Amino acid sequence: AYIQHTTVPTFAASTYPVVLTHDYAEYIDTETTYAGIQNYLIVGSDAREGMLTPHADVMLLISFNANTKTIKLFSISRDFLVSMQDAGTQWFKAKLNAALSLQYIDDESDHTTEEFYAQGLNNLVNCIEWNFKMPIQGIINFSWEDFCKTIDALGGVDIEITKEMLSTEVEEDGVTVDGIIPVLDDLNRLFGTNYHFKETPGIQHLNGTKSLAYVRLRHIKGSLNSDLERAERIRNFVLQLISQKKSDLFSIIQKDKISEIADGIYTSLTEEELHSLVKEIYKLPSIENEGFLIKEFHDEIIHDTQYLIADGKNEPILEEQAKEALCE
Repeated sequence: AYIQHTTVPTFAASTYPVVLTHDYAEYIDTETTYAGIQNYLIVGSDAREGMLTPHADVMLLISFNANTKTIKLFSISRDFLVSMQDAGTQWFKAKLNAALSLQYIDDESDHTTEEFYAQGLNNLVNCIEWNFKMPIQGIINFSWEDFCKTIDALGGVDIEITKEMLSTEVEEDGVTVDGIIPVLDDLNRLFGTNYHFKETPGIQHLNGTKSLAYVRLRHIKGSLNSDLERAERIRNFVLQLISQKKSDLFSIIQKDKISEIADGIYTSLTEEELHSLVKEIYKLPSIENEGFLIKEFHDEIIHDTQYLIADGKNEPILEEQAKEALCE
């Protein structure tokens, strides 16, 4: 089993520990290629009580480069066709986010939902490290509820809500464009809340639930590629949040109140490591929005399922594109 409680460091009481086993570390060149580079994976999932097979809706990579003194923010698409192991032995190909649902513990009755999910996060990191041949030093996972709590703890964020986002029930090429209002309505029903967006477009102050509706929004009137535009919107949201709340984040760190913004999250990082990350973000003037980590790819239908396939002249393609994006 991958859950090794005897090796778990001291965590903030409000977080659940994820032990990273780095099964393929020997294949990653951290001494030369990735020397001075640290990568942290942020996962947004639909995990909730009693769910053993959640999905990784969002994957972001924050990369700290000590050589260039820069921080880069990337999106990693969940739909890339990659290789992974089933029960640690059988190799097969699937979408990247499927790694989150792989559990290798034999006796389900002896383990909690939290243990299963923590193991799924470890499997996801192993899958990325194997296919991209890049190191992941830590992972932080937010469920929907965790995300809302975190945004509320930071006092919300000011975000532009466009006219197109507020449009609803418009048929475009046979696709119903729902807009952001039905997304918020669904979350209100789930959480038992009653929040609303202003009817006129412009800058609006979003609490946690409205922020979740914003980042979950996929179908917008006039959108050419909902998944790509959603990823861009999520990166912009993160950058706006950090820009607006940088001093608040640093103040919370200074007062050792990290649990106020880390209530219930799954992470492989100790509280000291979380402190260190926020301090690094605070020190540098900005974070560079680098788009997708893998920039050259195409869609392909395999057995009635749509996948993303990386493009490139040299094998292995994922490894080469990742290295180019992170080490330039």
